[in-house]
Amino acid sequence: MSDIDSDKWLEAMKSEMDSMGTNQVWTPVNPPKGVRPVGCKWVYKRKLGADKEVTAFKARLGAKGYTQRPGVDFEETYSPVAMTNSIWILLAIAACHRNHSVCCPVHQARCRLRFERNEQISGMRRGGALGAVMGILKYLKRTKDMFLIYGGGELILEGYSDTSFQSDDDYAKFQSDFVFKLNGGVVAWKSSKQDTTTDSTMEAEYIAASEAAKEAVWMKNYIQELGVVPSIFEPIVIFFYNNEAIA
Repeated sequence: MSDIDSDKWLEAMKSEMDSMGTNQVWTPVNPPKGVRPVGCKWVYKRKLGADKEVTAFKARLGAKGYTQRPGVDFEETYSPVAMTNSIWILLAIAACHRNHSVCCPVHQARCRLRFERNEQISGMRRGGALGAVMGILKYLKRTKDMFLIYGGGELILEGYSDTSFQSDDDYAKFQSDFVFKLNGGVVAWKSSKQDTTTDSTMEAEYIAASEAAKEAVWMKNYIQELGVVPSIFEPIVIFFYNNEAIA
């Protein structure tokens, strides 16, 4: 490696290999006769701070999936990952069919905040940002014992959508929020800043409702495949603040 920061990259690569070993990403085996192993490739990235200075060196090792051949080994490394929302939906349906409530603890795993001496915190361009971070920490502490409870409601999917007016003072963009309930419990939720700058609250509400509708379409198709919720074949009702739209 001829890069001027080669020692930093080698350290990042060692950290990646140690992490893969700890998480048991793979198991060393002898390849079967006549089988060509899938290769791998290193990807490097410099992480920049608020002042565009390099704060960290990252190295990731990925498999060359594009070298797999259809009809030979194309399907052998298929590794689907379940969406979290699909798990909540299954729990809500199971609670209904078993006629008792299901309680699911929601853990704030891996929520860490570390301030190092003489290190500027990226993104905190004004003093109010520190207050916002402290508010988040207080919220996490107060809600650490809260649960998602399914049961006592109807097996009908319904959604709620809303926006907050220019929640980002720096970019004057709205925040889109939606939540979906099934059998008395929440099965999907999201809060994100809108990609575009809107001219009015009405336009922002339409964008938020559109995002909620996209999620509703996915959940409708997923639940229909399960074949155990007859009400899913009916239109899904999404509530949102529509006074501006009516006007």
